[in-house]
Amino acid sequence: MRCTEFLFRTGGSTFGLLDAGRLPERRRRGHPVPETEQRHPTPIRPRANRPHAPPSPGADAQSPPRLVYATYPPRLPREMSYFRITLRRSAIGLPQRTRGVLAALGLRRRTQTVFHPVDAQFAGMIMRVKELVDVEETDRALTTRELRDARRPDPGFWIERAVPR
Repeated sequence: MRCTEFLFRTGGSTFGLLDAGRLPERRRRGHPVPETEQRHPTPIRPRANRPHAPPSPGADAQSPPRLVYATYPPRLPREMSYFRITLRRSAIGLPQRTRGVLAALGLRRRTQTVFHPVDAQFAGMIMRVKELVDVEETDRALTTRELRDARRPDPGFWIERAVPR
C-alpha cells in the first residue's frame, strides 16, 4: 500500500503506520532517506566527565555509580531574607510575556506588595520587570495586616478619657 492510499483510507492519520516503522524516514522536500542513512536509536551512555560518588560498600561491581550533585545546605528560616516587591507602574499595554511574569510574581494591582524568598528564580523574574516594580530586601515577610498597619497614618489625636453621659 502506498502512503497516499493509506492516508486516504485512514482519513489522514499516519500515527499507527509511523509507530510500526513501515514508512521510510524522509529528507527535506519528501525524498526518502536511503536505508544506509536511516537513523536508529542509540543507547544513552553516561559521560565520563560527570562527578560520581564512590561505590558504597555493599554495591555490586557491575552497578553504575550514582551521580553526586553539588548541594548547598538549606537556609534556616531565621537566616532567610525576602524580596519585598511592589508594583509601581501598570502593565496595561505591555506584552503578554511581561504580564505573565507579573502574574507569576503574584502582582495584580498597582501598589500591591508581595514577598518572595531571595532566590535566583525570583531574581530573574524581577529583572524581567525591573522598570515596573520597586524591590527591597527584608529579613522577614510581613503579613497583610502588618502591611496595612504600616500604611495607616497616626490619627492625629488620642482619646484620653471617655466623656461621661
